[in-house]
Amino acid sequence: MNPIQTTLIDTINNVNDKPIFCPAIYDLKAKLAGCNPSDFAQNTDEIIIALEYEIDKLDLKIVTSAFDIYNIEAEAVGAMVTRKDHYMPEIEIPLINTPEEVALLKRIEKPSGRMDLFIDAAKAIINKYSSKVYVRCGISGPFSMASKIYSSDKLLVDCVLHSDRVFDLLRYCTETIKIYLKGIIQNHIEVVVFDSFASPPLISPEIYRDLVFPFHKELFDYVRDQNISYRPLILGGNSWLLMKYLSITGANSFLLDFNVDDDIKEKMLMEYENFAFRINIDPSIICNGNNVSISKFLEYFLKKFEKYKNVIIGTGILPYNTPLENIKQMNHSINK
Repeated sequence: MNPIQTTLIDTINNVNDKPIFCPAIYDLKAKLAGCNPSDFAQNTDEIIIALEYEIDKLDLKIVTSAFDIYNIEAEAVGAMVTRKDHYMPEIEIPLINTPEEVALLKRIEKPSGRMDLFIDAAKAIINKYSSKVYVRCGISGPFSMASKIYSSDKLLVDCVLHSDRVFDLLRYCTETIKIYLKGIIQNHIEVVVFDSFASPPLISPEIYRDLVFPFHKELFDYVRDQNISYRPLILGGNSWLLMKYLSITGANSFLLDFNVDDDIKEKMLMEYENFAFRINIDPSIICNGNNVSISKFLEYFLKKFEKYKNVIIGTGILPYNTPLENIKQMNHSINK
């Protein structure tokens, strides 16, 4: 176990005195590699270049081999990713029009599409930097994958009117995701699961409990069985409303997004003290800030949460035009 892993385990165990900085660098990876967002992540080398920049130039200790996260599993089973102008890649046309069509979808037996690109990039970074950094691959959660291969609006309606159909769709998505997950873990890479479409107010806690929770638990039972100690499940939004269910998925690290009131953040930190929480900073503070405004905000932030030992400092997704010197300043101020 390397020193960064030890810090993360200390955070889960509520004994970490100095929070680690883990900004959300996805869209921004393209800039680090000198690419437009629409062109990035079509080969392993440019992913490696971006990750090396995060480590060598931004001095980050946690890096994620991922880019347009919610496209990867959907693309692997046949969805077409469009790449337009200067925008992030996206899936515009769902693969199916009704949940009953799941039976017709392609089933993969090994990592497919661009999955191997991210696995190979993570392996290269691990081989180069060894114990100096914590390297992970980012994968989709089942509800977010479902929203990519089926109309997101119809999915939300079907959760209420046709929950049995949604369950079958989520079963298919979970089986697909587990193929990617197994490929990652078999290569001795850590993992983070993102399922932002499963967060309130998009779905209610009751819908989460009945439809999504069983599949989150299945994924994290597998991760835990592989002796993965740090197991983050990232939903964002108002996911704190789901904590009584999230806390029994087998995941042990969650997100308190920048839109959540500080009083609620403190309540969660105290009530679920044996879980790690990444507290996100509003990305606009970093993107639009300067030395004075960033320093002033961090002074407030660090003082507000200094007594909590289960905190990771994160950010909302940093846009492509984020000044890199602002990320450096944030990282330096947190770690000084």
